[in-house]
Amino acid sequence: MKIKVGEFVRLARNQGINKIIDEDDDGFLILDEMIADEYGDECFEISLQDVDSEITKHSFNITDLIEVGDIVFIQDVLNNDFVYIYDDEMLKAVRETIEEGLEITEVLTHELYEANAYKVKGE
Repeated sequence: MKIKVGEFVRLARNQGINKIIDEDDDGFLILDEMIADEYGDECFEISLQDVDSEITKHSFNITDLIEVGDIVFIQDVLNNDFVYIYDDEMLKAVRETIEEGLEITEVLTHELYEANAYKVKGE
C-alpha cells in the first residue's frame, strides 16, 4: 500500500482518522495527531513496514474514509452540527452535502467511539 504525504488515513486499533504530513528518511510516515504505537507509547509516526497492519484505508478526500456508524461534525456558515451516519443512505447524503461546499471539522469513528464508550447494563 503506497501512501503519500497529504493523504488522510483510517487507522487500525481503534485510533480513528489522521493525516500524513511528512515522510522521513528513516522509513516513517509522520502523522498530524498523536497516536499510540504497538506498545501503547504515544507517537506521531508509523513505520513504512507496518503500513498494511496500521492503516485500513487512505485517500486525499476525507469523505472516502467515513463509514456507517461514524459521527461527523460539519461546519456551515452559521453552525457546526454533528451527524450520526446510521446507514448507507445517510452516508451518501453526507457525502453529497460536503461536495456542495460544507466542511468536515471532525470525525469520530465508530471504532473509537465503541472502544471508549461506557456500557450501561440493565439490572
